Amino acid sequence: MTKFNLSIITDDIVEVSVPDIKTAQHVAQGLRAFGDCIEVVPTRTTVAVMFSPSRISLKTLRLRIDEVFSTPPTAPSTPAGIVILPVQYGGEEGPDLELIADQLETTPQKIVEVHSSQLFVVDLMGFTPGFAYLSELEWSVSRLDTPRPFVEAGSIGLAGRLSGIYSLQGPGGWPIIGRTTHQLFDLNADPPFLLKPGCAVRFQPVGS
Repeated sequence: MTKFNLSIITDDIVEVSVPDIKTAQHVAQGLRAFGDCIEVVPTRTTVAVMFSPSRISLKTLRLRIDEVFSTPPTAPSTPAGIVILPVQYGGEEGPDLELIADQLETTPQKIVEVHSSQLFVVDLMGFTPGFAYLSELEWSVSRLDTPRPFVEAGSIGLAGRLSGIYSLQGPGGWPIIGRTTHQLFDLNADPPFLLKPGCAVRFQPVGS
């Protein structure tokens, strides 16, 4: 029995609805392993699949997806390595730290203490190239009323129960609590972005 909902977006793109981010990553990993798809992009509740109809039929793709759903996900392993990102919290690098502390009725120092003591995992990449969504915070933080037209590369923000990292400079509406000078993008590297889904990340306050 089919355990998923599949929506046909175009002749060569379908979207699979899933219950959570772990299932999305499991499905994406399984489909990539078959090697029939051009691109597979998981989000928190869907998996977008781009394929070539001349290479694999929609019927066969459905069977592939059904097979992945029928295969239990493997137990997550302990990350072999953790990306340590030095962070300058507050000040010009983290202009919204005090705003968030007021919103949560706590202190900037407590925000830094909790944020830097947690081991995060990259759930997915979006909304601009290299932007990493990391879960999950113990608080829920509101987005800025007015997004900034320019956010520095390396900036670290909070929104909802997520933490996010801007690997490239660009616009953004997440309150910014700090910035890392660690290089997150290298055009000559393969892949060019340091972070990827499933990657473990820990933030280290500069000077500690």
